[in-house]
Amino acid sequence: MPVVVYSVLRVTLLVLTWVLLTWAGLHPLAAMLVAAFVAWGLSYVALGGPRDAAARYLAERAAVRAAHAGRPVLSQHAREDADVEDAAVDAALGDTALGDTALGHAVIGDAVVGDAAGDAAAPRTAPDDDADERPADGDRRAGPSSAQSASASPSSMP
Repeated sequence: MPVVVYSVLRVTLLVLTWVLLTWAGLHPLAAMLVAAFVAWGLSYVALGGPRDAAARYLAERAAVRAAHAGRPVLSQHAREDADVEDAAVDAALGDTALGDTALGHAVIGDAVVGDAAGDAAAPRTAPDDDADERPADGDRRAGPSSAQSASASPSSMP
């Protein structure tokens, strides 16, 4: 909330300065440019308290986010819900950390990491979808030379 209060005060300073300068006879565009600089200076001098409150608020929020190290900050109800979901997933996977498959291989993403004995398993790869669509050597179309001969040349034009 302190950030909103500080922002509203700054915008109010800008608008009041612009109105005063326009009322004084300055062209509205020139008044806006001058008002921006005047409001910037006035907000630095006159709004020190709200600016410091906004800075403290933002610093506290940054500290909370840093304490959670990238994890989302959840409400109490959301944390309870997440704990229930985590327990259900752990029960479904048999309390395994990586989620072993029926063959004993640990699957992370699309790669098979290894089996239960620790032996490395062959990585799973997607089939080559383009293999069936490649034309045989005799089926290939002619290159750019035939396309050039089919187009009209400048000498054949009337």
